[in-house]
Amino acid sequence: MRKEWTIWLLFIATVTNAQYPILEPTSYERGIYRSFEEFKNNNPSLPLTYQIFSEDSKPSLFDKRVQRLYELEIRKKEGRKIGPVFGFCDGKYIYIWSRSYKKDAFPLFSEGPVGPNARFAKLLILDTISYFEDLGATAPAGAPLVAGPYGTMYGGANPSLYIRGNLLDLRTGNITELTKGRLNELLKNDPELSAVFEKESGKQRKLGEYLMYYTARKRGSRELPQ
Repeated sequence: MRKEWTIWLLFIATVTNAQYPILEPTSYERGIYRSFEEFKNNNPSLPLTYQIFSEDSKPSLFDKRVQRLYELEIRKKEGRKIGPVFGFCDGKYIYIWSRSYKKDAFPLFSEGPVGPNARFAKLLILDTISYFEDLGATAPAGAPLVAGPYGTMYGGANPSLYIRGNLLDLRTGNITELTKGRLNELLKNDPELSAVFEKESGKQRKLGEYLMYYTARKRGSRELPQ
């Protein structure tokens, strides 16, 4: 997450919704979520006893940004015993299993076990919509699509990578990519912020930032990007 969004975390953390315990202004329960329901109810069923490592990836020579993903120190054999998971919480932050490098790879609940190859992205709780970033891929011209265990991915030539923003809907569990089109749909509810966004250059890199402003302004802030 970008450092400049920290102020919005503090502002939005006051959201309370009894239907979604994860939104209540209490501390997050430390542990591993086996399912989306455990996450939504702030009730992980497995203890978190594994070390957490971070891994920085630079998706492109033309993009100076670095995307940080996380992993748990879980060996294959132990991962098979645990089975599939939705994510985990260290008591302060929540991490969701990321399907990086795969196109349209947004299963709510993976059938594959957690293990050393699992990468997690830090989740930003906003409201009934939450946000996280991972790495997406665009297909080179003529690259075939190959069915994988977590969705469709590109085969053949190496894909182009980019930092991908994603929305998690707590009401449905659906995960979708935050595109300019989806952001514009939200900003229809805030014409003032929409007008500022329309004047921006490099909109693709600022989608997450404007989502933060949009959510904060829904809660009463009148701040606009400078």
